[in-house]
Amino acid sequence: MRCSATLLYVVKPRDVSLDADDLYRAARRALDRVTSGEADPEEFLSERPDVVLSFITEEEGHREDRVLLIPLGYRRLGHRSGHHPEDTEYCARLLAEYARRVRNLRVEDPIIIQGDPHDFSVFHDVESVLRSLKERPELRESEVYAVLDTDTYLEWAVRLLGASLWREFHAVRVEGRRVRTEPSPLILPAKVMKGFLTRHGLFEVAANVAEQFSAYDDPTEPEYLRARDCELNFNYDEALELYRGVIRSARSERLRHDARRRLRRLERTCEDPMARILHHMRVILDNARYQWVRGEYGDFILRMTMFHENYAQATYALLHCALTGEPVESTDPEHLARRMARLLEGDGELLEESLRDEEDPSRILRELHGEEGRGRAVLTFLHLSSRVTAAAIRLRRVDESVFGPLMERLRALSCSKLRRLRHAFVHQGRGISRRDVKEIIHEMSKCLGRRRLRRVDDLLDFLREGVSALERAAREVAR
Repeated sequence: MRCSATLLYVVKPRDVSLDADDLYRAARRALDRVTSGEADPEEFLSERPDVVLSFITEEEGHREDRVLLIPLGYRRLGHRSGHHPEDTEYCARLLAEYARRVRNLRVEDPIIIQGDPHDFSVFHDVESVLRSLKERPELRESEVYAVLDTDTYLEWAVRLLGASLWREFHAVRVEGRRVRTEPSPLILPAKVMKGFLTRHGLFEVAANVAEQFSAYDDPTEPEYLRARDCELNFNYDEALELYRGVIRSARSERLRHDARRRLRRLERTCEDPMARILHHMRVILDNARYQWVRGEYGDFILRMTMFHENYAQATYALLHCALTGEPVESTDPEHLARRMARLLEGDGELLEESLRDEEDPSRILRELHGEEGRGRAVLTFLHLSSRVTAAAIRLRRVDESVFGPLMERLRALSCSKLRRLRHAFVHQGRGISRRDVKEIIHEMSKCLGRRRLRRVDDLLDFLREGVSALERAAREVAR
């Protein structure tokens, strides 16, 4: 008959009421009296076993005839007298008699671990016992409870191995007349691992760990982690759908709130090109931080160059709007390059101030128009965006308090070492080291006057502030 519940009861000295210096011998004498009919087994047990059995049948709701009790005792055969005074072999046999005679449960003969419960070698014996139990068809899908409330190696072996073998495994702790179940011991390290993975930006792996070990407080957490992974890896459409699913299904208010907040930000990017590029830059910075933590220095360099290009696009889009009163329809660099060409062609003073070091301004304008190819148009635009912005500030065409902070970031991001390392990494197969990144930060810092960037965190904070400065500039320009 299939068991709905199996109770592995690791019997301890406190499960019996025997006042004796040698518990092993006293329990053996008590069992002799029970089997001969001279005494009832409950005379020799504490209240703990009855509390546990009542918990299984009353609170957990398992029918008595569907519960299988398997007592586990231990005997230290290696001890000088063949047993230790606190060995529980006969305590386990007393418990079996009590459950069989008084509680009418299905009871198996106790399993006796022949080893020291405080010795690590007991793991091998426990593994052999539990694996053989798991092979039995009637126990394979059973919900398993184990009375485990000490820190002996024996109980940790049952706790860890039981949780790895049965999907529904509950460690039971007795506290007076109360019984509580503890989370699977595999959940705790899995939760630690999940936290470690999320701190390193490995959200998809963290979602898999959460699912495999049920290491979550809300069933939608794996879906939320996958949404974070999609967003971090620039898969915004799928992230939108996943966040919507979390909002619909999550029980945790904290999870719903965070998913709703991230969803709002993503939804704004669908309607507003400036909101889209600002959000994209924040994701790039998140990505860069994780890559630094993981030691992916080449990818960190690529993220910095991506951020530079996006920052130049956003800055010029705002500058164009401030100078012409016309918002741009797109932050695509080709579109902005053509806009820049038309602006400079119509404003001789700004053209002269921006290109005063160029021998052939007409060539620059042709490149911006795309006459020398799309790639050249983009490169020329990125090269000129900071110069045109600086010229507009010098000519007092725009408010320096608004565009000055943007210009500061562009100067830092334009450092030659960043460009050289990116080229060497992408086109020459050169590796990038932690030292290379620190040298880039040092060179960027030289452009900033009194502000010093000493660490990657300083740089990322500086650039995040730059995104906030872009948002403030967008509000000022829109007035």
